[in-house]
Amino acid sequence: MQVSRLCLAASLLAIASAFPALAAEDVGTGQEIYQAQCSACHSNQPGVNGIGPSLAGVAGRKAGSLSGFHFTPAITGSGLTWDAKTFIQFLADPSKLVPGTAMTVMVPDETGRANLYAYLATLKDTTAATKPSGPAVAKITGPTQDELNGAESATDTWLYASHDYAGSRFVDLKEITPANAKNMRPVCLYRSEQPASVQTSPLVYGGVMYLTFGRATVAIDAKTCRERWTYIWQPKGQEISPANRGAAIKDGTLVRGTADGYLLALDMADGSLLWSQPIASAAGGQYLSMPPLIFGDLIIVGPSGADFGAKNWIGAFKLETGEKVWNFNLIPDPGEPGADSWKNAESLKHGGGSLWTPLSLDAKAGIVYLPVGNPAPDFYGELRPGANLYTDSIVALDAKTGKLLWYRQFIPHDVHDADLSQVSPLFETTVGGKKRKVISASGKDGLLRLLDRESQEQFYEVPITTRENVDAVPTVEGVHRCPGLLGGMEWNGPAYDPASNALFVPAVDWCGTFSKAPKDPPIMQGMHYYGGAVASDPREKSRGWLTAFDASTGKELWKYASPTPLVAGVTATSGGVLFTGDLNNDFLALDAKTGDVLYRFNTGGSIGGGVISYALDGKQYVAATSGTVSAFFGGSGLPAVVVFAEGPRTVQTALKPIDPDQAPVAAVDRFSEKAAHLQVRTADNKIPGPNEPVDFDTGPFITQGLSPTTGKPVRYYNFDVQGTASAPVYVLYREGEDKPVDGQLDIIDTLPGEKGYNDFRQMWRVTVPKDYAANSITDAGTLRDTGYPMQQTDTLRNMPVVPDKSKASMRLNGESAGLLRAWYQGKVAKFFSFGEAPLTAAGGNVPLSPIYVTFNVNPDQPNGGPGSGFHTEPSSPQTHNVPFTLPGDAGYSPLWLVSVYDNADFPSVRDRATALKAKVLGPGVATVNCPIVFIEP
Repeated sequence: MQVSRLCLAASLLAIASAFPALAAEDVGTGQEIYQAQCSACHSNQPGVNGIGPSLAGVAGRKAGSLSGFHFTPAITGSGLTWDAKTFIQFLADPSKLVPGTAMTVMVPDETGRANLYAYLATLKDTTAATKPSGPAVAKITGPTQDELNGAESATDTWLYASHDYAGSRFVDLKEITPANAKNMRPVCLYRSEQPASVQTSPLVYGGVMYLTFGRATVAIDAKTCRERWTYIWQPKGQEISPANRGAAIKDGTLVRGTADGYLLALDMADGSLLWSQPIASAAGGQYLSMPPLIFGDLIIVGPSGADFGAKNWIGAFKLETGEKVWNFNLIPDPGEPGADSWKNAESLKHGGGSLWTPLSLDAKAGIVYLPVGNPAPDFYGELRPGANLYTDSIVALDAKTGKLLWYRQFIPHDVHDADLSQVSPLFETTVGGKKRKVISASGKDGLLRLLDRESQEQFYEVPITTRENVDAVPTVEGVHRCPGLLGGMEWNGPAYDPASNALFVPAVDWCGTFSKAPKDPPIMQGMHYYGGAVASDPREKSRGWLTAFDASTGKELWKYASPTPLVAGVTATSGGVLFTGDLNNDFLALDAKTGDVLYRFNTGGSIGGGVISYALDGKQYVAATSGTVSAFFGGSGLPAVVVFAEGPRTVQTALKPIDPDQAPVAAVDRFSEKAAHLQVRTADNKIPGPNEPVDFDTGPFITQGLSPTTGKPVRYYNFDVQGTASAPVYVLYREGEDKPVDGQLDIIDTLPGEKGYNDFRQMWRVTVPKDYAANSITDAGTLRDTGYPMQQTDTLRNMPVVPDKSKASMRLNGESAGLLRAWYQGKVAKFFSFGEAPLTAAGGNVPLSPIYVTFNVNPDQPNGGPGSGFHTEPSSPQTHNVPFTLPGDAGYSPLWLVSVYDNADFPSVRDRATALKAKVLGPGVATVNCPIVFIEP
């Protein structure tokens, strides 16, 4: 009691210090204001949320941080802490302090606002000390280095900005073809509340899409567009340019740069900040806009800012900490190789050389290739006589050490801001009858080049846009030139189809008049260091091209004329369809053989970022980013991503119903090395053989633990390790009906041991025609091929698939303990159902609840851990394993996040409170399906 009084006194003292006019009786007035203005939406009870979050403990809390409540990104990303001053300012005009907030109620009187805060400061949030936090988020451990190395052939991921290290922008998917592309339809849309330019390249891993929109980093479900999390960076310094072109991911970590020069690492599971490192700053004219590349334990990245007089470099930083490992100067220091190409040594200090587009990497050789941008000042070459290395060059470095291996400069002494912007794709092709390892290079000069990566021999150089008067040096009066400032190749590069040996190259066709300054330009922090200007031709004269080339010869195969510049990503597929978009807001699908448009859809926003394709659960998806592109290219719309798939198709043949009683039963083995983790069958452990019935009421399959509150016995089954990514179960409904089709078995697509299997299944509602006959469809693939409308619900079912005649007789709440049936590839699969409590998908994942367990031998000892068995009381099955929630409790889930405590603490652990005091040897080591089936009263 004394402690709480002291805390209350401290709170009131803090308020009194900020607002001397407040007195103790103001708390009562504040309570009256709460009842009148706030109570309809906000509870004053700890842990009880309403339309808005509980206000218990709001004083001093970080905005958007209350566990268990989903805040708007505007609040989450506000960076505010609810101290008295901020709270009072917020209630004066919420949308002024936090644009985009859903909170609109104001308290017009300043004294009333202060009184309200005084009352709220007396409300303490006691839930953190007495209750576990909400369901734990499953840790993500990929993509691994092996997955990144194999990304070129992967179809269910998109792991780098340009798809893979080689930058192929090609996916071996063929569900969408020239014959059916016209049937494509949008399946979901995500729109950010944070205004930003959209040049980002989405990434996809584990069914989740990761995007960057300005300061925001977002994770969404890649099939449904449902938000998983949003993280918003709060700038710590000046932001010169807001553009961001994407992130990199590896080992559960997402890495990106910011406009104020910070390198960030976020947890891919929940978006929490792992670390941040300042590596560039506006003081040096720099910002970070390129997508980093991660190789091994190194993040390879460098700054932009040539147009602001930066002296740029590329570096490698440790993935774990952000600590710098190596650095290579793209503008050499005096005395370094290349410095003699700057005849005016002073010009080295502000020589430019930006990195703003994707890198490429030969992972086997360990060589990273850089596209280095223009020198500075852009249009005033007199200040920097010489070739100006390494601007407008391919630079090849040893990825582990940063050592220069070779370079090739394409435009010595550039005075047109003609950045080399792309050094991908890397591929092998036959040139002149000989197999060659090649690299494609292109840029704002409007040329596509192909070089041998080993000899650096150039095979061809072909135009990709209009090129006129290209060598005209800017004058004070001005000279007209094509490409202009925005011409040629921008931040998205070519796609390569290995089957047709074709390169598909997007380009901007937009000319302009180049002029130089009448005198030497000054350096001013945060201001352009152009040394001149470009007056672009009227926007109506701009257009774009998508050209197909024979990759070996550079011969043009076809050319598509776009009414607007093409700066969006281009993706090629083995189905013979290309995907891209334009600044008219149109998503486009084109025939890869002819360039003919097969499908067009207005997304409501300009398309200038990534356009990608991937397959999940056997379905091909295409995602296109949209929104305002930049100050230069313009555009419209808030940042968004639209996901497309092929639409419904007509079933050509009638399907004959199958009687489940006459159908074969699927063979099941839960204990093979592919299916099991804790219960793998060995010659000694007497676990049942393949497809043998299992008595789950015996042996290692049922455990007796302790209630988290009473310490009395509880029993739970052990169905082994399961992931948090649920599998689907398809439930069929006839059109216009609210009940599933009578007699129809639900349909599943995996058995234990198969890729993607999970005991936990998220329900998909499938609408079938009114004349559908029950059990006409008995296979998930056939069902998807029908094109019948499918809607993913939030309902989860715990339905372990087991061998026929297996037994698990215990249940809570009177639920049937018998075996149930579902269709699997025309066979009947048997499963148990556990519905001891409703279960809802949390952001598309199975929620977790903590459990503390201990073993006979601690895991850090020989033969310790699960193999030694749970520690029990003498001559008793009673463990001191403590689940933190029970059915009926908030946050209960039968998928438990297991933490292992020291068995020396076994005697003292009797409930949740005592478990929390035990020494933890392994936090969150596994997620195990353990439905509770008995609770002693």
